[in-house]
Amino acid sequence: MATFFPQMEDLNDEQRACFLQELGEERALVTSGPPGTGKTVIVFYRALKILNMDRSTKATIIMFNRVLQSLVEEFGDEIRERADLNTQKDKKKIQVKTFHVWLTGQLMHWTFKGFHPEKKGLFSRYEIVKGMSKEVGKGKFNWESIRTRLSEELKAGSKVRSWSHLIVDEGQDQPKAFYQLARKVIREAKKGNMEFPSLLVCADEAQTITEENSTLEEICSVLHCSIEPDGETHHRLEENFRNTLQIARFAAAFSTDSSTDVANLPDGRDKGEIPRVKRYDSLDDSVDSVVRYALQNPNQTLGVFAPRIDLLKNYRQRLNDKLNREKPPVPVVQIYYSGEGLSAEDLKWGEGGHITLLTDKSSKGLEFDAVFVIQLEERRVDASAEFRKQMFVLLSRAREILNVHAISNEGSPEPGAWTEIYGETKKYAEKNEMKPEDIAVWEWKE
Repeated sequence: MATFFPQMEDLNDEQRACFLQELGEERALVTSGPPGTGKTVIVFYRALKILNMDRSTKATIIMFNRVLQSLVEEFGDEIRERADLNTQKDKKKIQVKTFHVWLTGQLMHWTFKGFHPEKKGLFSRYEIVKGMSKEVGKGKFNWESIRTRLSEELKAGSKVRSWSHLIVDEGQDQPKAFYQLARKVIREAKKGNMEFPSLLVCADEAQTITEENSTLEEICSVLHCSIEPDGETHHRLEENFRNTLQIARFAAAFSTDSSTDVANLPDGRDKGEIPRVKRYDSLDDSVDSVVRYALQNPNQTLGVFAPRIDLLKNYRQRLNDKLNREKPPVPVVQIYYSGEGLSAEDLKWGEGGHITLLTDKSSKGLEFDAVFVIQLEERRVDASAEFRKQMFVLLSRAREILNVHAISNEGSPEPGAWTEIYGETKKYAEKNEMKPEDIAVWEWKE
């Protein structure tokens, strides 16, 4: 894998301030910022700082999904080497887990072992087997039962273990009830009833894509952190290290956060290709476009995002059929979706010669040299905040090249998407005294 985790000397002052911040009385910190500002970088350097202060402790990093976890685990291997955490015991001092796996394990430590979730109501549609969790359906934690059970254990004088040091990435996609539970744990720790934990939450409200989520104001209020960045309990990252100016500008047209703009790009990121929005006559024409780009740019990483698994599988088949007719070497098509395809751990990151197919939701937190957002006509497109947030997340995954595809043929609905995506871009352009054509190249047949 190519190394792309920044060295300490590559970080700017605001990034260093985030992970070096000392804990206050409330034991909680918040870092906010738009895409590409280095929030995921901060979580690892924060974990490293914790271990440098106390080698007997551990830090747990919570990621949004398995795909992001697999990428961050590769970061983890690199950062563990820098921290001389070479033995198996030492390596476990920085753990990377998804939220559901971590919380299920935490419940096990809270003397819940042996309780069947369906009978006791701790959380629905999950099994606990020997301290591990196995997802058997799309379940939701029963937060009221968890808080009640924890209170009962504390009241009975049971020894209840806290989480030590917890670092949450994509914190806006966790429910408010989780932060209320976290606040309860911190409060009990301050009373001396539990080990003393700490919590760092990295979040960007404009990138919320789940049904159960939290606003930045809710997170800060519950954790007793400043709602406005104060340089102590709440730090704000502003410099976008990922996108070119052209891509950042197009993505900003869909941000629901009025503070999100394209300022503070590093030197050299203001010159790039304008994103392209194109409607093709057939799906095969879209596939041909991706294949041509991949063959012409073998050293780049490519991400292809579709709204549904069936569309993703169909696109993979067409990509492979097309690539099988090309002379080698040809790029490898890798796909991930829950239940089939590669496991998240087997995905190759940071290497050219791969076309990575993901659902919209699985793309969260990732980045690629070139991004293709396909089959716009199959998305639920309207002027709602949900659509804008989804588009903002997808568009901001691209570092250098961004293409949006839609198909217009028999059997496909005429993309009302064009009205909305063009309309949102036009509103942003007029606000900034520009034209939509300054922000994206629009290619479609009337």
